[in-house]
Amino acid sequence: MNQQSAKDKDSLEVPKYSFQIIKNETSAWDSQRKDGYAQSHISSNKDETSTDLVKEKDETKSERTFRNDNENNNQSAWKAYSKKTLDEIFNEYDFNKVIGKGYCGTIFKGMNKITKQAIAIKAESINSNDKHLHLEYAIYQRLYGVEGMPKVLYFGQKNTENIMIMELLGPSIESLFNICERHFSIKTVCMIGKQLLTRLEMVHKRGIIYRDIKPENFLIVSTVYLADFGLSEFYRDEKTGLYVPDELKAPCGTPRYMSLNTHKCRQQTPRDDIEALGYCLIYFLLGGRLPWMGIVADTPDKMIQLIGNVKKNLPLSKLCEGKPKQFIAFIEHVRKLGYYDLPDYDYLRGLMDEVLKEEGEIDDGNFDWISYLSSMREMQIKKRRKELEKERKEKEKEQKRLAKKNKKNKKEKNKEVKITVNALPNEKGMNNDKIEKENIPKSKSNELISKNNNEKQSISESVKSNTSSKRSSTGFKSRIMNFLKKN
Repeated sequence: MNQQSAKDKDSLEVPKYSFQIIKNETSAWDSQRKDGYAQSHISSNKDETSTDLVKEKDETKSERTFRNDNENNNQSAWKAYSKKTLDEIFNEYDFNKVIGKGYCGTIFKGMNKITKQAIAIKAESINSNDKHLHLEYAIYQRLYGVEGMPKVLYFGQKNTENIMIMELLGPSIESLFNICERHFSIKTVCMIGKQLLTRLEMVHKRGIIYRDIKPENFLIVSTVYLADFGLSEFYRDEKTGLYVPDELKAPCGTPRYMSLNTHKCRQQTPRDDIEALGYCLIYFLLGGRLPWMGIVADTPDKMIQLIGNVKKNLPLSKLCEGKPKQFIAFIEHVRKLGYYDLPDYDYLRGLMDEVLKEEGEIDDGNFDWISYLSSMREMQIKKRRKELEKERKEKEKEQKRLAKKNKKNKKEKNKEVKITVNALPNEKGMNNDKIEKENIPKSKSNELISKNNNEKQSISESVKSNTSSKRSSTGFKSRIMNFLKKN
């Protein structure tokens, strides 16, 4: 590897231009980048004798052929999906929840009205001076087929906005860190580090630097994903391997995790992504705290300068005190790299394996949040069971109440029938109810009721006798008539 052409400045003083000026920052390279990125290619100065550029061959021919095939397949998939117009897609989904506002615009959550499939949609005004969404789309095209990268479903324009529709991934590692009460075991930190080293290695092989390393951008599905390439850019030409010039550049990223060279306002390369990753891992080891967190300044520029000074002056042995020494070696390795040097990804993954071995652990993919979420799930199941048991008891109680009410209603109905029967008048024009209600002596009342009942029974027997007699008379007359006819 060629050595860095320009010596890094010792001072961490930030140039006078604003931290936010990155949006308007231009150079010959940037102009070429903006013009050519829509097709995922870079128009660059191809003068290989330039002292500011170097040719880097780190991707084999077979790797490039395989990736090109994947990109072609990806474009076919996008074309198949894009047979639907954006209006048709928008009619299929509800986009009513804002889930973030990134560098490239607003991010919405979409839910399919029928299948309930969730997607993410990024929207950027077409009047924006910098077409960041076009660049992000080009980066996703370049990364198609790489494990741990989100998939783009559609890219186009609707009304006055550029639209990019993507798959919606799982929770961020930061949110899982909070769920685990801001504590990760050394095993989990090492496994996260190994996976992210592999993701960033593949990103760097595509000529891309991520530039936004932070736990919020690491998403979990079945594996660790890198999300939100809104600040990413190409650091070298894929065809020629030529690096962008090593020049002053406004800091980009989250100051908490920035590399020292980023604090010095140097152009970022893969070494800076990996140094930022190292700070992320230490952040997890220290329970979500870093010595430079909490610094307050009047301006973003001043804050970047103050944080950079702390990082520069704080010994790594102090930063990683009480933690495995391999994390010190991790940061030392990337800080020694020159502008054109690539990190030794295998060496860094080996450091993580050493820590796992010393801890008596293995990389089995069993992250802390898996057991934690499992225990939470068990608690939720127990809670739900209690709720169901409570509902069952309330239901039984209600059923008993209804049964008691029905029994009471039935009893009242039977009483009404009895009252109706008792309402038949006796010889004196009085019924049993009236007898009971009149102010008659009890002995007399019982006598009248008994007499009334006897009269009812007598009437009933008389009716039966008359009916039988009538039937008998009718039968006799019928026999006489039949006899006369025969004779």
